[in-house]
Amino acid sequence: MNLIDLLRNVEMFEGLSSKQLKKLSCIFKENVLQAGEVVFLQGNKSENLFLVKSGFIEVIIDSQDTNINRVIRILGHGQSVGEMSWVDRGVRSATVRAVTKDTILAVASFDALDEICRKNPKIGYRLFRNIASDLSFRFRQDVGTNSKRQVY
Repeated sequence: MNLIDLLRNVEMFEGLSSKQLKKLSCIFKENVLQAGEVVFLQGNKSENLFLVKSGFIEVIIDSQDTNINRVIRILGHGQSVGEMSWVDRGVRSATVRAVTKDTILAVASFDALDEICRKNPKIGYRLFRNIASDLSFRFRQDVGTNSKRQVY
């Protein structure tokens, strides 16, 4: 599968034209990882967005209180990780590592994403709109499963 087809299948890039996807594809590089290889560590500085092209990665939360690592999500083809850090430039909120042999990730630097969005405001608008929509959906689901939380 080529990179443009991958982008077309990633929720974050939904609604972009083929021409816009082609512009975006130029900033991604492929990275091949082996099972157990760490993509990034919780608490580290954020610099890149990652898309799963093939294989699987796991998202792990390290609980400071109990010193227990908990896998909270397994991500596969067409899923992304790092968009929250791109939005707020915060440190990584979880550790991510490859689960399968020869996991292929498409990687783009935040600086390159920022430049594309500055030069192409329609792309930037769509990306941030999609990210906001996804985060809103996740939040609403989380609130629905945790009755102690209230939304104002």
